[in-house]
Amino acid sequence: MMKMVCWILFLVYFLTPACSSEPIKTKISGYQMDQPVQVVALDHALREISGLAYHAGMLYALQDEDGRVFQLDPSSGDILRDDKFWKDGDFEGIEVSDTLGIALKSNGNLYLFNLDDPDDDETRKVDSGLSNAVNFEGLGYDQVTRQLLLAAKRNPDVVRKEIYALDIALPADTMALQQVTALDQTELLAWIMSGDEKGLSRFRKNLAAATYSFNPSGIAVHPLTRERFVLSSPVPQLLVLTDQWELRDHIFLDPIRFRQPEAICFDREGNLYIANEGQGARGNLLKFAFDETSD
Repeated sequence: MMKMVCWILFLVYFLTPACSSEPIKTKISGYQMDQPVQVVALDHALREISGLAYHAGMLYALQDEDGRVFQLDPSSGDILRDDKFWKDGDFEGIEVSDTLGIALKSNGNLYLFNLDDPDDDETRKVDSGLSNAVNFEGLGYDQVTRQLLLAAKRNPDVVRKEIYALDIALPADTMALQQVTALDQTELLAWIMSGDEKGLSRFRKNLAAATYSFNPSGIAVHPLTRERFVLSSPVPQLLVLTDQWELRDHIFLDPIRFRQPEAICFDREGNLYIANEGQGARGNLLKFAFDETSD
């Protein structure tokens, strides 16, 4: 119910004329978020897409509640391969390091498998040792530090949403997560209201304040700038942090285009991919070109 209320209110946010002539912000850190260069509908098997990674010219995706990894053609979104790596479960993120596929479960457990030949009998489970209440929904990978990044969504009423780091050289059965930052909704909203959100009129600020929440649904590291991009859903937003975890940029995403953004990744050239759940229909995949001269 709360998800539907937030979505309706942000429809109002975008569709109701503002009380000033200020335009809605559409650009963030080199991306024009109202001008995708590609939009493709995904197969029905990915209507609840929950994770996305780019590796060696291909996209890899997860479907929520299904322990399968899908290899996708980045241009068409077509499924090229579909492999079982574990029994069904609440899987929320995927990353790739060399030929190692890494899937994240909502309880923080990681599942390691051979990306070239996934086999659920050979997959290795690594226990997070954390409570299910943390509710992880995002998995990213910093290739410079060789660290995995795990973003916690938690419940909507929890103000602080933690992000943890973990060295890729994983132990055998358990992991030692290090908290690198915590996104405080109250502080983030105050930062947005302070004027860092260019083009956010007083009308829209008031509406945002009345309905605001930030619930991470995906995280990715930019391959060229090393900035951290964090998605939020059901109130669709994109937050950018520096490699030192300082607030860099933020944008409210159009809830018509971003129905339920749940997955994010970059290719080697810095092009941005975001996938939306289908909400009962087919999900979709959006690609945004990177313009390093734009801010």
